[in-house]
Amino acid sequence: MKQVVIFCEVIDNFGDIGVVYRLARNLDENYFNVIVVTNDLVKLATINHGASSKKNFQIVENITYISASVLYKYQNMISRTDVVIEAFGCKISGDILEYFQQEVLIINIEYLNTEKWACDLHLNKSFTPIGQKYFFMPSLYKESGGVLFDALNVKKGSCWKLENILKKYGVSLKPSQLKAKKYGEKPLKKILIFSYFQEFSEFYKTLKYDINSEYILILCGEKTQKSIKDLGVEQGNDENVFSIFMPVMSQLDFDALVSQVDLNFIRGEDSFVRAVIAGKPFLWQAYKQEDNYQIEKIKSLLAIISNFMDSDVFEKYSQLLIKFNLNKGEGILRDEYQWFIENLSEIEKSFKFFSEYVVKNCNLVYNLISFITSKQI
Repeated sequence: MKQVVIFCEVIDNFGDIGVVYRLARNLDENYFNVIVVTNDLVKLATINHGASSKKNFQIVENITYISASVLYKYQNMISRTDVVIEAFGCKISGDILEYFQQEVLIINIEYLNTEKWACDLHLNKSFTPIGQKYFFMPSLYKESGGVLFDALNVKKGSCWKLENILKKYGVSLKPSQLKAKKYGEKPLKKILIFSYFQEFSEFYKTLKYDINSEYILILCGEKTQKSIKDLGVEQGNDENVFSIFMPVMSQLDFDALVSQVDLNFIRGEDSFVRAVIAGKPFLWQAYKQEDNYQIEKIKSLLAIISNFMDSDVFEKYSQLLIKFNLNKGEGILRDEYQWFIENLSEIEKSFKFFSEYVVKNCNLVYNLISFITSKQI
């Protein structure tokens, strides 16, 4: 069995360890012996409830996790490694590189990139004092490294039930609150919001004063919940909206939740990919960058989505998504949100086509294993 060691330096969020945790599970399912070296076991334990933040060495779900601070104790264990993965460009120091065999394969897996140039950099060689090192560029193009998703969970996603997920976290709703109403009554829509700080005033008014539909608003993450609470919203019923403030969830439960709603407001990288795979309409909030460079990422994503969406719908959707990523979305008009909500069913068809394309052509784990095999490792 081939051994892979993944190095992950967590900076300031759950996204880094979230991607690595998902990658490790996928490699384990494909018969690799996986070791993860990280500087933050607290965040690991937050998204994987079977892990401990206090154990510097632990085996969870068949994967070995080692705190970077005690790696020197396990030099013999990792010296047998065939493949080393540097997650998100974290630089492995020279003294640690000396632990590995001279012929080791080193793969630098970068952050998700929606821009076309990622394909040009994908699988380019990089300097390393030992072995061979290559860039691996995740993206939504066939020619790139693809994106990370659990193939098995894609198939069984329809089996998850929203009421069971919520009940697990202490939220009990009557079945009638989660299912479509009888003919002639208001249809029910379920919306998940997981965002950075954002202006949701006009969006919330759109839901609250909609005379045609009722909504369950599922709010995940501290920043999302503060954005909504700042509007004076409390958990429970408010006109047509039933708001739920969710506690921190495990990664697998969050994945299930994303797949079971009608609309996702999503942030970051790993959660964004979950929304894409779910095949449901979404608004992605990219991480804000200097000079609003995140808009270039949004435009690159839109260029891909345009292949799956009618031109008239695409024009309105692209304007909405760009505004959502400017100045915390403060420029979005209520009419724009209303158009989006009223056309969810039609818009969903485009996102299903998009999801099918990604699942078929952009499987990062398949591409990664194929590359490792091609190097005869």
